Amino acid sequence: MADNKIYVIGATDNIGRRLVQALLKENIPTTVYTRNPDKARAKFGHASTLNIVKGDYEDLDAFTESITGHTRLYLMVADVHNTPEIKVAVSKIAYGSGVRQVVDVSSRGASWPWRTSYIGHMHRLSEEGIFAIPNRGHYVALRPSGFMTNILWTDLPSIQAHDSISDVTCPFLLQVFACQVATSFGGGGGREERGWGGGGACQHEESWRVMSATWAATSLLRF
Repeated sequence: MADNKIYVIGATDNIGRRLVQALLKENIPTTVYTRNPDKARAKFGHASTLNIVKGDYEDLDAFTESITGHTRLYLMVADVHNTPEIKVAVSKIAYGSGVRQVVDVSSRGASWPWRTSYIGHMHRLSEEGIFAIPNRGHYVALRPSGFMTNILWTDLPSIQAHDSISDVTCPFLLQVFACQVATSFGGGGGREERGWGGGGACQHEESWRVMSATWAATSLLRF
């Protein structure tokens, strides 16, 4: 794994935090891009494989200066209204600096009919923009449908009554998904679309454990 060096945007959010923790546990060199380095340091500590870069989306100079030498970029952007512009701009810089793969957290809504969902539409524009970058490297678009925060908003009574989550993919399916990503590095720079959602009920800790393992698995793969 010596050739793996990972860059994470969105590292201090729920999924990003667990991704970074999994990477650091495997001693994989990891860089996080954040507006608040103190917050990131409080979450991740002082691991020798951790590099924290202070920056934001309005000024990408710090990102441009620090992305060179990384092999993969994990891209998690919470700014829905500006998602296409941010993701495409960041991906262009990353590919131009030698990053071999961008892993983009998109949305299941990106595959729905035109403008069915505003969020889905924004993610669709992001995917199309990244996919159209000339001479880019590999691109993986992940399309989840059941983020934990969304489930807490809509399914809190079920969680309280049964201590289960009804709209998060079961651990087995997530493990299959990780295996699919492992076989997606064929020739050329295509787009790999992966989605999950619905089916089964997973206990809270088990869901987070499998999600973290899935993200870590994509980072451990060789090109």
